Amino acid sequence: MQLAVTLRRQVSLSAILAIFLVIIAASPAAAETAAVYTHVYRSDTDCTWSESIISNSGADPLARSYTSADYVVSVPYPLHCWERINKSAGNIAVAMTLFKWTGSDWAVCSDSGFYYNTIYSHSWEITLSYLRIMRRCGSGSIGNSTGSYVYNGEWHGGWNWSGHVSMALAGSEPVTLGEPPTSPAWVNQDGTINLAAVPKRLPVVGASGRPVRDKLGNMVTIDSREIFKLPASPDQVDITKQNIGVKQKAPGEYTKVLQEWELNFPGQ
Repeated sequence: MQLAVTLRRQVSLSAILAIFLVIIAASPAAAETAAVYTHVYRSDTDCTWSESIISNSGADPLARSYTSADYVVSVPYPLHCWERINKSAGNIAVAMTLFKWTGSDWAVCSDSGFYYNTIYSHSWEITLSYLRIMRRCGSGSIGNSTGSYVYNGEWHGGWNWSGHVSMALAGSEPVTLGEPPTSPAWVNQDGTINLAAVPKRLPVVGASGRPVRDKLGNMVTIDSREIFKLPASPDQVDITKQNIGVKQKAPGEYTKVLQEWELNFPGQ
């Protein structure tokens, strides 16, 4: 067994960004974890931290999206955005949209919509299991797009691309659709998503792992504004419904495991 480890770390003017990629030769798909950690929003008063992860390795392979609220302190830049601050329920939002490489483009295969902190906390996280990813995206190259926003009179945040990994159910091989590029063309070098560059329409993939087509054979697409949108106003969030399945990880940190019925699947 061969082991190849690639580690890239960047320090930008907006955040300390770490991108980790670990590849272990195995079958049916090499063990991989792709992750980007960065501030998607920064100002003189507040900042929004985002973590976007997708993995096919370990005891619990999954997709994970995380948002935390940071505030500015009087320390040397860029660490001035490093202290966390608790926010009232409904004031932290996180979303997960999974993309699958079709051989020519990145297509949407799963969309969580936004989930919000249901109690006073400084962060909120959602996860999706490997099996549920497979049921909706099929095998192949899959990446996680995380939406991270914190409310401070208005929503402050943005979107973050994890990178991609190869995924397949045990005993099967990934659907061969060509080697994908490093990231979609609308992803910035630091992993953040340039919303102005996202196409107006995005193709969708079904559970078969193939692009969805209508009765005439035309590729089905979805309005990208339905994916990359702002969260709802905090006073419109149904906290009771949002609180199902939430568990505490640490003081001020909570995670929610997404169920299939809680997701939107454009290809279904």
